[in-house]
Amino acid sequence: MIKKIFLSIALCFMLIPGKTTWGIETGNTGKYPREVKMINGVKHVFNPGTPLKGEITLNLEPSLKIDPENVKGLEDIIFNYYERDTHGNIYLVDAKSVHIHKFSADGKYLKSFLQKGSGPGEFEPFPRINIVDENIWVIGQNKAAKFTLDGRLVDELKFNNYYRPITIIDANRFVANYEVYDNKDRTDRTFKKYTGLFDIKSQKCLLNFFEAENPGRVFIPVNDTWMAVVPSPGIIPDIIYELDHSNNCLFISLNGNYEICQKNLKGETLMVIHKAHTNGILKESDKKDVIGAFGSVPEDIEKKLIDILPGKLCAIERIDMLPSGYLLVKGIRNYHEYSYDIFCSDGVYLYRLDLSNISSLLAVNFYKQTLAGIVEKEDGNTYYQYKIKSHREIFD
Repeated sequence: MIKKIFLSIALCFMLIPGKTTWGIETGNTGKYPREVKMINGVKHVFNPGTPLKGEITLNLEPSLKIDPENVKGLEDIIFNYYERDTHGNIYLVDAKSVHIHKFSADGKYLKSFLQKGSGPGEFEPFPRINIVDENIWVIGQNKAAKFTLDGRLVDELKFNNYYRPITIIDANRFVANYEVYDNKDRTDRTFKKYTGLFDIKSQKCLLNFFEAENPGRVFIPVNDTWMAVVPSPGIIPDIIYELDHSNNCLFISLNGNYEICQKNLKGETLMVIHKAHTNGILKESDKKDVIGAFGSVPEDIEKKLIDILPGKLCAIERIDMLPSGYLLVKGIRNYHEYSYDIFCSDGVYLYRLDLSNISSLLAVNFYKQTLAGIVEKEDGNTYYQYKIKSHREIFD
């Protein structure tokens, strides 16, 4: 089943001003103040907490449903996520069993490929996939493999470092987060995380877009060792990013604050988007829910985690590019409560998107005039697709 919050535990040994202009624009809400500053030659756009054109609700028409239970031979699969190619074909990924199940744009089952193992083109559980330039890249912990859209293995690359997450740009480059420790055996709790641009074949880091110290985890003492607790984005500030394939740039955030940097693939900062935001409170009951994702946790460990987990949530959980070029930001209001904010290419906060009419839909993605997602069931998951019949200027 889909886990709403994923945590992993690793064991580590203890060694211990610029010119300002004011823009006033008019929209459905009347006058809209936003501050634009040039700081060290970079445009910073400071948005208020309310959108220029207000809140919108999508007019959705169900267009496709894929329930593996109704497909002969796939009755027992539980797919964890999905991708779509430019032809509208859908790939349901059973990451635990390591299978990809391909369906046509009208929902017809076509074929299955990929398998668990350590041989060429085989992967351990929970790989991710990118679809780029008519190829499927399957990405595991220690390697990536390129397949055709029909599942034929083309090439394979073994990693010489731990990269996570990885986004393939093209046949020659990828973007990834990676970590550098002060102590090479990683026994120190001090490290830096970078978002870098890499050459695929040599894995040489061509440049770093962003860096932060000790993001994405907390450490607690356990006997003579340290336990590293790594939750998903939203609990502890971490570096998140989204690649804009159409414009060859990245949107990157250290998501503790509502601040997003736009950078080109030369590493130059083009713009920084800010939005007024008050971070939600992470209550003790919420912390216990987060810790519960571990399963059974000893009482003393639970107490240490409750004490060390931050009292406030991050500002942003996810950044996405819409097909039209608008930026969609999943902001965090409170624990399990989100806002979906849409920004134009000038960094202006235009709309807040109300998705309450599809609140049961998880892993929501937007495609041209299409919204897709997954509904959890006790005995498996179902893929749903909707045609977007409103606000075509944003979702076309």
